Amino acid sequence: MPTKLIYDGNILRQARIAQNKSIGDIAYTLCSSSHQISDIELNSATSYGFLRQIVIRRYAELLSIDLNTVITQFESDLDIIN
Repeated sequence: MPTKLIYDGNILRQARIAQNKSIGDIAYTLCSSSHQISDIELNSATSYGFLRQIVIRRYAELLSIDLNTVITQFESDLDIIN
């Protein structure tokens, strides 16, 4: 089911820096690539599909950030139809 996810990767980036963690640290912990984490922080992770949603959620949890502060809009096709 396609979804529209709008998020603020800069919040994740700022929290990562404040916690003195590198992109490599995050990528290793989340079993992702550094490139993927960098793309998420720059809001340019458009080609990762559903995996992007999972990584963003796990990234926020890792940094102890409320996911609702990162995700600004989430619509599934069912939300649009209803």
